[in-house]
This record gives sequence, structure tokens and C-alpha cells, in this order.
Amino acid sequence: MFFLHLNRFSMKRKDDILPDKVTKFEVKSETLNGYADAVKDKLQGAKEVILNLPERITSATQFPPKTPALVINGTPVAHYSNIVGITGQMKSGKTAVNAALCAAALTDTEILGLVVPNLAGRNVVYFDTEQAGQDTQTNVYNRVCKLVGLTDVSNFYAYNLRGLGMGDMLPITDAIFNLVKPGIIVIDGCADYVASVNDEIKSREIIAYFLRVAELYNSFIILILHDNHNTEKSRGHLGSELDRKAEAVLITQKDAGNGVFTLRGKFYRSAGSADHVQYQYNTETSWFEFLQYINPSGAKVDNRKAEAERLAGLCFADAGQFSYTDLYNKIAKVDSCDTNRGKNLLRAWLKLGVISKTNDGFYILTAKDETPF
Repeated sequence: MFFLHLNRFSMKRKDDILPDKVTKFEVKSETLNGYADAVKDKLQGAKEVILNLPERITSATQFPPKTPALVINGTPVAHYSNIVGITGQMKSGKTAVNAALCAAALTDTEILGLVVPNLAGRNVVYFDTEQAGQDTQTNVYNRVCKLVGLTDVSNFYAYNLRGLGMGDMLPITDAIFNLVKPGIIVIDGCADYVASVNDEIKSREIIAYFLRVAELYNSFIILILHDNHNTEKSRGHLGSELDRKAEAVLITQKDAGNGVFTLRGKFYRSAGSADHVQYQYNTETSWFEFLQYINPSGAKVDNRKAEAERLAGLCFADAGQFSYTDLYNKIAKVDSCDTNRGKNLLRAWLKLGVISKTNDGFYILTAKDETPF
């Protein structure tokens, strides 16, 4: 029997801070929606407690710095302690994106144009509620391991939950989270956590559950959901609630004419906008390959390397080499960005061949081939 760590979809509300005897104070019951009954009883009539709840925000409230969890072409589009939605039609490339996100997190490298930084050895959890177990193994687990370069990855936990009943889905999910303490979570089949995607109450509860999990473990959670047929609207009340609460929602699409897949933002709350990502299946490697970034207006980003060379030239104008820390700080200064973007640009420059790493660990500009033939 599994213990539901989040009692009635609710984290521990720090009821240990609630005194047994409190000053009488009139509190409307609707103010306390979302609290467990025992906590609600204590809160009603508790003036000091109400005025000092941890949920109260003031200028003195302290929060940890926002840590990027998903970066697209140098732009952080999502952060830890948040959820992101990915929607799309069947066979639109969602599973490829899921595998790429897991592998990118585990390797701290760009895969299919996606970077998932700052995992720092924490665990990645993947739940598949739709495919058969063998397909989860072939299409996700084995593929991620191959991208990582290992037969098995010790901090990658993949589970197939397709056969579970509704009463078992959430308790088992919660038990795994409680044990594994994940840094990245991919839920491939978010709709299977509710009996109906049009149940407004259950939809709000399950999205609230994943939001609290994200905060509890400082995790980055990706929720996969099909969209309504031939529309960009996410399915039912569940999709609407996901749109309201997610930091970003992305859409996968396939062009049947040329076989090109596109991952683009439906919206980004933090980033505002980011380039679309295009990829295509390669029959020779039996895997997808990154093609290009597309800016939101549809124009190809053809000058990516030229822009990298321009910025790198400015960084190295007064120094021949940099340590890793000195270089990303220099990039941040020259590009007027934060250090996290500086790190991402450094990685991108290495991949483009604009800079190189010496044997003693320093970074230098890559010499251009000036020969005329």
C-alpha cells in the first residue's frame, strides 16, 4: 500500500507553526480553501497566524535566484520550481523532444537544439502513461542511454504507468517522487491523471499538485498533453489550467510535405519569445537530427556563426585566452546579459567551432583557415 505523501493534493502546510491557542479573529471560510481540514480548524480565528502565513509576500520576502532549466538558442525559457507544457498532435515529434530533454539534462549538452542546464547530478524521472512498456524502453530509455553514451544511466528513472488504475496513479507517482527527489520530471501523458480532461475541479487539483511538487523539490516539470484536433488549443479544462499556470507552453508540429518537425512556443511568460527549433528524422542513424533555429517571424537564423564570431572577437580583443569562469563573465559583460546566458553562449561557441579549449583548460579563439584553396 502506497502512502500518499501529499495529503489530498496538498503539501504540508507547516501546521507545526500553528499554536493551539490563538487570538480570536473573524476569517471567512473561503479564505482557507486548499488547506487540510485540521489546519483549517486552527486557522479560523487565528489572527497572528493569518497575518504571518508563509504565503504572505512583502518587500522583505526572500526567494532563491531563478535558475534556468530550459534554454533555446541562448534564451532561458523556463526555470526550476516551475512547470512547462508541451502539446501537439499524435506523431508530431513529442517523444523525440522528451528523449532529447532527458539526455540534454543528463549530459549538460545541446541536443536537438535544446539545453537543460544546472541539473548538477540530480535525478531525472520519466513517466510514460501511453506507450506499451517495451516501447518506453526502446523509444525513450534506450535512446536516452545511447545519447548519453551508456548502457544504463544511474540517475535516470523511467517508469511505464499505462496499466495503472486511476486510484493507483497518483499515490505511486508521489511515492517515487518522495524517494527519488527528482530534478527533472517528464510526464508523458498528463491527461491520464484525471478521469476526464473536462473535469474542472480535478484538472485544477492535478496541476496544483505538480506545481507544489516543482516547488518542494526545486524541480523542472514537463507535462505532455495532446491538443484538440486541428487546433492549437490544449485539451479540455486540463489544458486550459495548464496554460494558466505553466511558465511556458510549447507546441510540436510536423510538416507532412517535407518531414520537418518544429518545436515552437505557444507562449513564454518569462522569456517573451524564443526561436523555434526544427529537426528531422535521419534514417541512417535511426534518430532525429537538429536542423536549424527559426526566429518567431519565420526567417532562418543563418547568421548564427557570424554573430558568434563577432561577439567572440570583442571578448578576445584584449586577451588571448580565458579561463572558463573569466570567459563566461566576459561574454556576459560584452553581451549585456546574465552569467547563465554567458555560459550558454560559451557552449554554443564551442559547438560552432568559434572558440577552442586548450590542453591546459583555457579557451582561445579558433584560428580561421585563410588558405585560398
